[in-house]
Amino acid sequence: MTGKYSAWAVFAIVFFIGINGNYVLSTRFGVGIAHPVVFAASTGLALLLLIRFGEQPAGAARYFLAMTLWLIAVLLSIMFSATPGQSLEALRDFAPIPMISFALFFLINDRDRFLSACWALASAAFLVSALTVFQKLSGTTSNDYFGLARGVVAHVSGDSDSFRPSGPIENPNYYAQMLLPGLAISLGSAMSEIQRWQRVVFAIMSSVIAAAVLMTLSRGGAVAMVAMIIVVMVYTRKAYLIALLAPPALAVIMLTPGKLERFEDAFTAVSEAATGQRISEISVSGRISEMKVAAIAFSEAPWTGVGFGQVEFNYQAISVQRDLDLRSTDRAAHSLYLEVAAEQGIAGLIALFAVIWLAFTAAKRRDGTDTRLELHRSMVVSGTVGMLISAVFLHDAYFNLMWLMLTLLYAFERVDTVRQPWKARFMGDVRHA
Repeated sequence: MTGKYSAWAVFAIVFFIGINGNYVLSTRFGVGIAHPVVFAASTGLALLLLIRFGEQPAGAARYFLAMTLWLIAVLLSIMFSATPGQSLEALRDFAPIPMISFALFFLINDRDRFLSACWALASAAFLVSALTVFQKLSGTTSNDYFGLARGVVAHVSGDSDSFRPSGPIENPNYYAQMLLPGLAISLGSAMSEIQRWQRVVFAIMSSVIAAAVLMTLSRGGAVAMVAMIIVVMVYTRKAYLIALLAPPALAVIMLTPGKLERFEDAFTAVSEAATGQRISEISVSGRISEMKVAAIAFSEAPWTGVGFGQVEFNYQAISVQRDLDLRSTDRAAHSLYLEVAAEQGIAGLIALFAVIWLAFTAAKRRDGTDTRLELHRSMVVSGTVGMLISAVFLHDAYFNLMWLMLTLLYAFERVDTVRQPWKARFMGDVRHA
């Protein structure tokens, strides 16, 4: 299996991850074996290519170092956890994500497969976004379109609730986050492709994905999207467009039904918190309480944390002790960085930032002769930046896409830039890199 067949296999696997196929199959159709199947397919294909064609795991040092640091921090947190059994169970549930990352890292080792993975991310984001936009515009919110266009009636602002799309998952905020990488790739292509029809196609894809992000009414998602778009424009040498597009973009964001009110509520909540008043905005008050609990948990076990996956089980006890907002269910940290600090301590934070830093160094800029590869490298970097910004407000509940983005950054170090004739027509140069 060479050339287009292995590239199409990578496309299929990454597309499945991009639409959260495992979650859709397990919750919508009762099929809970997708993770093992994806891991087996990725690993089997990588081994086949290794045995038959002698593909070697060159350029893997950074990835192995990063995974080792992450695993050491996790194991330390489990060893010193008050409830190691629960931590081990949490690790068992989380294990398929790094296992699939490991298999994909060895599979994506040439130019075609890397680009196929990028296009799969953009295609997956466009598919679920198109369903979301159609669902909202047609008023068919009761139809989840085979589990790919779900939604929840949730708090929007004040005392009002409204339908918020959540795509193939259950949370609108995480849905906004998962769309960012696909938006970065499609937006970068829209500004850099040579063929006009390609620019038009990618511009339409970008518009649909951005519309879906706004429809989620996620404040953190909107902030991360704006920051990511600025990074994309800088990478594509279109920084001058920031000043040109900022006013209409801001107008669109503010005119999105419910968006302005949610930002006003957030600003009011920040003002109330700064002046020591009780926060009136329910969602902001809850998020702050969740973050406070994580910070308190970190202060109680600063070196190795309270245990992998244990912050939510400590929420009720800490919130009662410290007179914080009481919630009807256990709550997570609602911030990746606070969650890691609370659960894995300083060791976990060092490992996390090492994993991120090593990923970006693995994806360092090359000589720039392959402008298409360089463009997609830049867009993967941009999409990862967007997800890392949104992770300030979100923990690792749906973390498979974040791991995929980091895996692509590490895999870039192994990518072979030799072009293959079968894709020469579609994979030539772009205007900028």
